[in-house]
Amino acid sequence: MALAADDALFGECKWTNRPVGTNILDDLKRKAYPLMQSTGLRTAHFALFARSGFTEALQTQAQHEGVRLIGPETLVQPPLHS
Repeated sequence: MALAADDALFGECKWTNRPVGTNILDDLKRKAYPLMQSTGLRTAHFALFARSGFTEALQTQAQHEGVRLIGPETLVQPPLHS
């Protein structure tokens, strides 16, 4: 979790051999919203990190809701050559 003014970023990492599905995002939201209500935070942003990718259903949902999906290909970039 990261905070900035009235916004919060909630993230979760999964190191499984299966693609992460919508259930993981739904669970993260269930954990986040009570905290938002009790602290007065206005905006929640979500990010999921996964070793084995994401299901098609989660990719579609994430695109509609603005959820960041981050896999190893995003985290580990090849070195820049001069």
